Amino acid sequence: MYVDPRVAHARARLVLSERAVNPSDLDAKVAGIVSASLYRGKGTLSLREFRRRVETSLATALRGQGFGFDVLIDTSPDKRYGFLARITVADAINGLRGVSYSMMWGEPGVQIGEWLTIAPHAVARCLQRNGSLRLSDIRYELMCASAMALPMAYFAQELGWKQVFVRTPAGLFVGDWGGTGMVLRTYFQPGLNGRSSKWTQISELLPGLPAEPMTQDELDGFARTLVGWLRANRAAIEMHSAFLREPHQRVEDHLDAAWQDKSLAA
Repeated sequence: MYVDPRVAHARARLVLSERAVNPSDLDAKVAGIVSASLYRGKGTLSLREFRRRVETSLATALRGQGFGFDVLIDTSPDKRYGFLARITVADAINGLRGVSYSMMWGEPGVQIGEWLTIAPHAVARCLQRNGSLRLSDIRYELMCASAMALPMAYFAQELGWKQVFVRTPAGLFVGDWGGTGMVLRTYFQPGLNGRSSKWTQISELLPGLPAEPMTQDELDGFARTLVGWLRANRAAIEMHSAFLREPHQRVEDHLDAAWQDKSLAA
């Protein structure tokens, strides 16, 4: 289905505004879950008890609220232990925000960070490219982008990329770096015009995500394996990624004109 870019942008803005999450409310919600799951009235916990409650009560509670959840184990002599929880929420201005909550045993509280932004333009492009005006139709694309963004960000920093990308089952989210981390500014489907491009070549080097939707836990597991895969295949990726070390150069979107012709012909 042809989707006019202007309609897609208006729809994206509307949906993001309707589903916007107040940052303070989210922070308070997580703080409440952490307190109820870990401390339950106890001021301090032994490392053993902290670890047990992180892996049972806290992991269950946060995953039940849609958070990605990882245990953090420091292999240094200090043998520190903690957790990292991540979630992507709507923001009326910035699009989708990837927010992280982490804590190590012995620290006084939860550390809050932002590691990802998916701009409203990228959400609109994703709707447009996939021929839909319903956010539910691109939900899996957005879930995959959020899950894979963190390992891709670490890898991109190691290679000195100024442009970044995240492969999803149906396309690519592309962007660069902002004040809070990776900013995915647009979305497209490489090779849609039938011609190979630099984006086609580098995206096809990465392992593809299954089209059949995975759960959040399964996506988190895929992301963890992606870290090792990227490092093992670093040399092959570097051969095709020289252009990513240069700032993005804006070009005319020829697909909009092509789709407009199709809509008129229909």
